Amino acid sequence: MKTTESMHELAVFNSHPEPILSIKLPDGADSKIKPGVLILLHNGESSETLSLTDGTEWQFQLTDLQPGTYVVQVIPVDKQLASEYKAFVVDDSIELMPTVARFNLYALDHEGEEISQEQLFVKQDWSQLDNGLSFCDELLVQLPPNWTLRISLYSSVYITTCTCRANEDGELDLLGSMIDLLPYLKQLAAVSVILDAGELGSLKLTHYRESSPPIVQDCITELWSDFEMRREQLLTDAELLTQFWLTPLFEAWGGQLQLMPDKKLLDVAGTRRLFQWVTCEWEEDTVLAHHIPILLVIEGMEDSLVSGGELRVACNKLLITRKKRRMLVTDGLRIAELRKNSPLGLNWFDIEVMKNDKHNTETWLGELEGGA
Repeated sequence: MKTTESMHELAVFNSHPEPILSIKLPDGADSKIKPGVLILLHNGESSETLSLTDGTEWQFQLTDLQPGTYVVQVIPVDKQLASEYKAFVVDDSIELMPTVARFNLYALDHEGEEISQEQLFVKQDWSQLDNGLSFCDELLVQLPPNWTLRISLYSSVYITTCTCRANEDGELDLLGSMIDLLPYLKQLAAVSVILDAGELGSLKLTHYRESSPPIVQDCITELWSDFEMRREQLLTDAELLTQFWLTPLFEAWGGQLQLMPDKKLLDVAGTRRLFQWVTCEWEEDTVLAHHIPILLVIEGMEDSLVSGGELRVACNKLLITRKKRRMLVTDGLRIAELRKNSPLGLNWFDIEVMKNDKHNTETWLGELEGGA
């Protein structure tokens, strides 16, 4: 690896095999964007130009390059697109490591035994990084020295990314590098973990967390302890109740709580906040999201939520408008499922009871899994 005077790293190539330049215009270039690019290659003394007009994707070798530093600049014909440039070095005195097949995962279990890659690529709960994964104790990525790896969490509703780099021996501690993504892994019960090594290809891990009753009970018990200390304050302040109780509670149930605007519903007496609970699930090989409306109400709203009650009618209209078949209603202490056009009374679940009652917890988790 070489650097410029400003310490920016430069890619290094041997003159043989000759470097390959790959160019691709954005999707829609054939209709919304004028096709074509101008390529400039210069080494500080002379330059060469090449105009490409037909097509939106090209790949060709940079031939007859002598040792030295080069800059290749790609200038799109369409002024909507910014120019791109890349500096690199041709140096035959450096023996470059072959990069093909150098992108690998090397995993050890808690007894120091190697884990097969097939075991890593099945659905696993990757949200326990800070407490130690049950299936893996050490996970290294093998790359060329100082090679960049991009780690992305991807679902149908969101994507977040972090970038890391292998050390001088070409090793990268994947578990340590994924710590920055831990808050997102804990929010969503299902997501694709994409390891992108650029020219070396990519690998996909699958994060999947099941909400088993023992795990849910442990989470509720821990959260309830904090809730009890500020109970009166939280129940009278919707903002604090959302931040310190409802948000972590619904995350423990495997999803992410997001505010929803709906003036008509929130104008009804007794309503406080409207949310949606975003959960992700694996369907075949794709992570898809479900959005379930959640209404926060004041305590003692049973009469208004019976069939024909003012609030029950308003909730039903919301479901019809949003094309949803169900929603959840909570006062912070209890929670119930309300179904569209259903005349049945609500079956309330006491959240405090769940932490000690396995049957109650199992029944509630069954309600949650009723679909969006």
